[in-house]
Parts: sequence; C-alpha cells; structure tokens
Amino acid sequence: MEVRIDLRALSVAYDREADVLYISFGPDREAYDAVLTDEDIIVRYKEGEVVGLTVLHFSERIKRRLNCWPKKKARPGSAKRKPGLWGP
Repeated sequence: MEVRIDLRALSVAYDREADVLYISFGPDREAYDAVLTDEDIIVRYKEGEVVGLTVLHFSERIKRRLNCWPKKKARPGSAKRKPGLWGP
C-alpha cells in the first residue's frame, strides 16, 4: 500500500478548549464517513479516500510522550549563563 500526501495541501489546526488536533489532507472537504480507532483517532473518509484525521486528547498524548523521554542533564556552567535575547 502506498500513500502519497501533498504537503502543500496539508492543514493542521489545534482546538485547545476541546484538546483536539485536526489534520486535513487537501482542501477542506466534508467527510461522508468516519471511523474511531482504539487509539481515539477519528479517520475521516469521503468516497473511500482518507480526507483527514482528528486526534482526540492531543495534549495528554504529548505529555505522555514527553514523560517517556530521558531528562536532559544540565551542562556544566549552564546555570552561570547570563540572560540573553532568548531568556535565561
């Protein structure tokens, strides 16, 4: 199975209040059908073609991923840096 996505037509939007990430492939098209996966991702279809994804509980997913990554250790001398243009 081969999947091709034109990244110029890809759009992503996040609804903070609902904690939902919307990903659309191509111009906004109304989906005729949708399937909710076991991972709480809604796959939206139109005439058998995937037109977008809706990722539920997006911020919780990110938090879980970030908690899985090893913590960075502070570099020697990094606490002594002077505040710069981008902050301390």
